[in-house]
This record gives sequence, structure tokens and C-alpha cells, in this order.
Amino acid sequence: MARKQEAIKQEMSSRYDYKREKLFKEVDDWNYKYIDHKNLKRFLSKMGVPASEAHLIAIIRRFDLDADAKLTLSEFSQGIAPLLDYSKRQVNEKVRT
Repeated sequence: MARKQEAIKQEMSSRYDYKREKLFKEVDDWNYKYIDHKNLKRFLSKMGVPASEAHLIAIIRRFDLDADAKLTLSEFSQGIAPLLDYSKRQVNEKVRT
């Protein structure tokens, strides 16, 4: 399961139009500047992925570093970032050095 998640994160981050901030704003549809289980539920429902309250809470807990039941942009970004981030930006920086 972890390998599949990592593969998805790698694939997403390699896309030219991928921006974590943009995805955060998609989930934070009411512009709260954080994501809670209600935002996440609405987003997943729009994507056709129904989730139980237990699943929503588990997702939030997995990413929530300060245990306030809300994901900041930083927490969200860290949670969806691949372990080895080989985005085009980083690859270009490595080529220059």
C-alpha cells in the first residue's frame, strides 16, 4: 500500500501543472486557510470518492502535525509530498549545479 501511495505521489509531482498550493485551494473550497474533515468530505464527494467519518478523521490525523484537527498548507504539502521529490524544478536545479 505504501509503495502504491508513493508511486502516485511521484507521478503527480512530475506533472508540469502540479502545484501543491493549487490542490490545497481545491480542497479548501470555502477559503478557510485550513482543511478539516468537512472540507475533505466535500472534495472527495466531488471526486466521486465517498468516505466515512472514520476515514476522514484518519486522513486528517495522518497529516496533522500539531493535532488541532486542521491541516495547514504546510501540513498538507508535507503529507502529499513524495519521499523523493524529483519534480522538474528540482531536476533542473540539479542539472545547473
